[in-house]
Amino acid sequence: MLRYIKLAIKKPYLIKDVIYKKHLGVIFSCKIQDYIDFYGEEMFKKSEENEFILSRNVEQIFDFYRKMGRDSVTKEKISKWLKDGHHCWLAKYDGVVVGGLWIFFGQVKMNTFTARVLSKNKTIMFNNNVGYRGYVIIDKKYRGKGIYTLFNDWIMKFYFKNSCIDYIILITGASNGAVIRTIMKSYGKLIGIVEIKNIWF
Repeated sequence: MLRYIKLAIKKPYLIKDVIYKKHLGVIFSCKIQDYIDFYGEEMFKKSEENEFILSRNVEQIFDFYRKMGRDSVTKEKISKWLKDGHHCWLAKYDGVVVGGLWIFFGQVKMNTFTARVLSKNKTIMFNNNVGYRGYVIIDKKYRGKGIYTLFNDWIMKFYFKNSCIDYIILITGASNGAVIRTIMKSYGKLIGIVEIKNIWF
């Protein structure tokens, strides 16, 4: 403890960095039809190790996000989101849940976008033909296996076939190079930049 006090006296800007942080976020839009047209049959290849499921199992979803340290995704939120018609997708690798993401429709109340705090009470309204992709995470022990790319293919294929939405929108940190590269490969277009300020008390 004494070490941190000395460090704070020596470098007071560190205190400011803990209390007040600014993040630059980038907003992308992916048109599903463009993605399908561009990749064609290439995206429909199968993988024996991977399975992607649309889950309504609150315990299963909660257990995965808790394991990933996402305490903000509570059982109450999961139950409400599912009841409101939003979709939770889980990725399995050799039968183990290793990834998750949500697709939100219409109006939804959220306080985080990919770990970027917006507000304690923020309600977002999306157009009827748009889905918002949020709370995306792949277990770090399974990264580098191409799971996210296959997951993305599966999601795009599903919504193309079901024709309920035309676009998927997502926000990620400007420094998140891996996700941005995948989005660009997904025919994503940059449509906005947002500066998010976190103030902790």
